[in-house]
This record gives sequence, structure tokens and C-alpha cells, in this order.
Amino acid sequence: MQGIKFFIMKRFYFLILLLSPLLATAQEGFINHYTFDRPGVIISDMLLDNDTLILCGLIFPEEPPFIQGIFIAKLDTLGNVLSVKSHFDSLGRHYVLGTFPSGLVKAPDQSGYILLGGVFQSATGMAMKIDNEGEKIWVKEYFDSLSRVDFYKKIIEVPGGYLIGGNKQRLDYSGDIFIKKINHQGEDVWEEWFGTTNNKVDGFGDVFRLNDNEFIIGGSIIPNQNVPWQQTTSKVQIFAIDSLGNEEWRWEGEPSLEEIGLRGLHLNADSNWIYATIRGEFESDGFLKQQPRVIVRNSDFELVRGLDMDGFGGNVESFFYDLVPLSDGGYLGLGSVPVPVDSPIIAHSHSRAWMSRMDLDGDTLWERKDLLFPDTLFSTGQILHSAVELSSGSIMAAGYYSANAQQWGMLIKVDKNGCMETINCSPITSIISSSATHAKEIRAYPNPTSSLVQFNTPDIDIWEKIEVVDFSGRVMKVALSTNEIDLGGLTAGVYFVRLWQSDKYQIKKIIKK
Repeated sequence: MQGIKFFIMKRFYFLILLLSPLLATAQEGFINHYTFDRPGVIISDMLLDNDTLILCGLIFPEEPPFIQGIFIAKLDTLGNVLSVKSHFDSLGRHYVLGTFPSGLVKAPDQSGYILLGGVFQSATGMAMKIDNEGEKIWVKEYFDSLSRVDFYKKIIEVPGGYLIGGNKQRLDYSGDIFIKKINHQGEDVWEEWFGTTNNKVDGFGDVFRLNDNEFIIGGSIIPNQNVPWQQTTSKVQIFAIDSLGNEEWRWEGEPSLEEIGLRGLHLNADSNWIYATIRGEFESDGFLKQQPRVIVRNSDFELVRGLDMDGFGGNVESFFYDLVPLSDGGYLGLGSVPVPVDSPIIAHSHSRAWMSRMDLDGDTLWERKDLLFPDTLFSTGQILHSAVELSSGSIMAAGYYSANAQQWGMLIKVDKNGCMETINCSPITSIISSSATHAKEIRAYPNPTSSLVQFNTPDIDIWEKIEVVDFSGRVMKVALSTNEIDLGGLTAGVYFVRLWQSDKYQIKKIIKK
């Protein structure tokens, strides 16, 4: 990513010592950090090759010249490093990434891996092929004289080669989505740009193969930087192209701040579209607050559900980087979310690594918000963006964190319920059990709320007991024989409400403002 700052040459050995208890966790689950004995590492993507994890990302060398390079690493599913190889530009330029996840795919002939990148502050995108031992086979650079900066974001395997999707910034600073096909040797086959008008920025979000002759692209459309913030709107777009890059059909949403950007576009088992986005709200000074959302639309793109996944926050990292499909038909949301700091000295919030397991309709089954450095003086950034599901149902999620001007790669392993057996299970799995169901038919009003919230359903007028529960499973408030409960006095954020009747309960998610 062009916006990723160069790693700072400092080592914080005392922080590594603090991590040693975490690194000694049992096989069932862990949170590990990785530097590969280098000053800085950012994991940017991950895939599972049989029972081996393949990680790639940015790495900084120990010795001059301090050139930002690309690494590829192999790990087992216990988090043990099997091998690491680093690759640097022969001309001394810095390699960069276009996004998270950054684009990584296994070659169909099993001969290695293809990953994406670019050259810092240039209109030069890059694809690199690495063999199964981590050695570089070829590097292809794609320079575009009609673009200021290219962002190569996703690669998928297609008949005859690969499709690459991303963004190009035009010379007039507007932006277009581009889709490029390359063959298995990395050579250009064709490239098409997709832009609505010259005064807009079309943002790439995702691409997937529907069949061998239809590919679905999702993205967004926003005004360019010359539009006053009071007039800023955004809308999502979903369109299809054929195997030659010809546009077949297109849908665009209405301009608003209800859906800013698009990540993780999928068709679920009900043939509904599902994707992650952000709701925005401007404060009086023009500051844009953000709220992560998951959107479900039917086959005609009519809104089925809009799920607010957390409260409004001012942190630009408060969103999902991806939705990863799981074997049960559901999805895993991966991202980052700000959490306030108790008794702050300097940092008032930390950005936590966010993992949210959902069913096919986007309802939350469990969540984790992990913070590896809870006591750092300055703000800590934790990001998850890639995940794989093991045959056991366990999940391994990758990302990176930044604390005290240092970056490390991060890998988290949990079981299918979001738990690590050697650590008290802290996700909502402690709330949702076989006796619990998600209360889609129950209406909570108002939601979000600052205090009182009512629960209305056609079948139940009065609940025997209503409990408000936080992310650690603690019961924060209880009300008996009622259909409402007061959340006043609770810290702003997301809570889960257990609605009890006849020894059974249902779950409803509530956002406290």
C-alpha cells in the first residue's frame, strides 16, 4: 500500500520479552508475533496449501541499503516457522502493497505462488512468481504512462492465466477500477478500465469468478477531492464482465453515506449478495465518524438487511478488510475496531484485531477483539485481514500490529467457536449455546440507543428475564418480567441481550451510543 510508511529502525526487546507468555500457548490456540529476525514485518496475505500456511508481506532488512522488500514464509498450523525468503528490488526501489489482503494465489500447476505488489510512488504494478521453496521465478512490472499511481489489489486464477483487479489514479486525480488478464508467465493478455465519470473516484473492492465466462466486480464511487465535505456521498457498484473484459451488466446504489466502500463481495447460499461496508456521519467540524456494516441484497439488489456491526467511531481503521467464506455457508469478518482505553494518559483508544463469525445472513455468532499490547503509552494498531479454515474447523487469521513505532506480523488461531483452550474463552461463544437462537423476528427499538430499549415480538409480550451481556460474557444488567431494559450507565459499544422465556433464550445485538 502506497500509504504504508517505511519501517522505523528501532528494536524494543523489552516488548518481545513481554510477549513470551503468549508465545508459549498450547497447540489448540495462540496469538503469535513474527519478525523473522528483521527490524519490521507486515503480513499482508495468507493461503493454506494442504497443511502448510503460506504468508507474504513487507519486510525491512537489517543492513543498509534499507530497502522495503517482499517476503514469503511457510508455517505449520501450530504457528512454527518452516522457512522464510526475502526478495528486494534489484534497482534499489521500495516494494509496496495495494491493499490488505494484498493478493496471493497458488499456481494451478502446483509450481509455486503468485503475489502482487508495486513500486513506491509510481504507476508501476508488479506480479511476482515464487516457487515452492520460496525462490523467485519471475517478476513482471506493468508501467502505465496514463496513470499517476497503480494499486494492485487482488488476483484470481482463471482459464489461461490470472485476473488482477485494482485501481488506477488518472492524471487528473480521478480514479478508475482496472481489470487485467495475464497468462501463466505473467505476460499481458488484456486490460480494461472501468470508470463512471472523470470527476469521480471508482474504488475497487473485490472480484470473483461466477463461471468461466462471467466475473463479478464490486466497488464504490465517490466524488473526487475537490468536492466540499458537506456534499460528499458514496455509492456501491457491482458489475459483471466476460472473459475478454467486456462489461455485461451493472448495478449502482443510491448516493448517500450509508454505504462507503465495499469489501468481501459474495453470493450466499440463498443467492443473496453480501458484502462489508461503512456507514458515515459528519460531525459539525467535518470529521467523518464511521460505523462498520454488513449488507445483504437479493438477486435484484434490493436491500434485505443492513447490519451495524459496531458503534460509530472516529478511527479510520474501524471496518472489515474482508469477509472470508466458511465451510458452513457463513462468513468470517476480519478487520480492526477502536476500543477506548481505561484511564488514558496519551492514547484514548487502541485499534484491536477484530474477528467476527457470521451466519449466511450476516448475523453474529461470535466475535473477538484482541489487543496484544494493552498497556502501551501510545496508540496501538491491530489489524486482521486474511484467514483460512482448517479441516478441524479451527480458524487461523493473519494481520499485523504496530506499537511504539514498530511493526510485527500477527497470527491468531482459534477453534470453530472462537476460543483458545489455554485462555478463558472471551468471545460471545460464552453467551451463544445450543439453548440460544438469534432473534431475527424480535424488533429492538431504538437501536442504537443511549438508554432505554424495548423488545417487541408477535409471540411474547413480557419476557421472564432480560440480561445485557458484554463481550467477555459478563452480565452487566438484568430486568425481570418486562419487555424493556435501560442501558444507561454502560460504556458505549456493542452488547448482546439475552431474552429469557421458559428456560430458553434468544440473542439480540444492541449498540449503546
